Amino acid sequence: MKKLLLMSAALFAMSGAFAKKVVFKVDMTGKTISANGVHIAGNFKNVNGDNTDENPNQWNWDPSKNAMTNGGSGNIYSIMMDLAGGFVYEYKIINDNTWGPGEEGIPAESQVGGGNSNRWTWVSTGTDTVEMAAVTFGGNAPAGMQLIRLKVDMALVSAVSPNGVHVAGSFQGWKENTTRMANYSGDGKFESTVYQVLVYAAAGEQKYKFINGSSYEGNLSAPCGNGSNRMLTVPSASTVLPVSCFGYCSDCTMNAVTFRVDMSQQTIDTAGVFIAGS
Repeated sequence: MKKLLLMSAALFAMSGAFAKKVVFKVDMTGKTISANGVHIAGNFKNVNGDNTDENPNQWNWDPSKNAMTNGGSGNIYSIMMDLAGGFVYEYKIINDNTWGPGEEGIPAESQVGGGNSNRWTWVSTGTDTVEMAAVTFGGNAPAGMQLIRLKVDMALVSAVSPNGVHVAGSFQGWKENTTRMANYSGDGKFESTVYQVLVYAAAGEQKYKFINGSSYEGNLSAPCGNGSNRMLTVPSASTVLPVSCFGYCSDCTMNAVTFRVDMSQQTIDTAGVFIAGS
């Protein structure tokens, strides 16, 4: 029994050592802070409902446990949490320590969707620290920026990379392995061929590309926009973009078709061979 307890303690310590440090932030500018403080609640303990506690020291949807602080001054409240990587976490900010009037109302553009009104974010594996953007309480994006919800359909890709699907662009420094997309449908489920992600950008022109994997090598760029990049003019309001088909400039219902004709028995006109139709 003693050996079993020691082994369990060692495994627990090892799992903690490989946890991802995630800093959640919220901008409470213009809000009257509850005397009970600001908290964050989410599916932090049993992430996907499979009866396995990925984060045994955490709680599921308890509005009183994870208090956020502003360091004694300022409007940005934050909390650093040790979370297992490789999961999508759902969460909400509460300006109180109980569910009720203090619970933030999350705009549709930021919600999981399909009737699920929670915020969501992918947490990658690794032992480094990732800091979330300080989105305004009840808002879509950090102050002065807009949320853009990007979607890409991988239906026509022969195989999705085991390293995942990413987007890189001028809005995040063209880092090919930091902004991962997820085909997340909520409640711990990954379904369909459509991958999406929430990014934040200032109004104006932005360029980006989708990556099947975590590096530019082997990436199939769509021949649309500016060179091999896609183009986006960020509007003055948060928006959800239509689904793009990976490697194409339209959605995946507009399949590419190759027409061929055998001209071996014909004299080829100097102007070339053309096709016409509807």
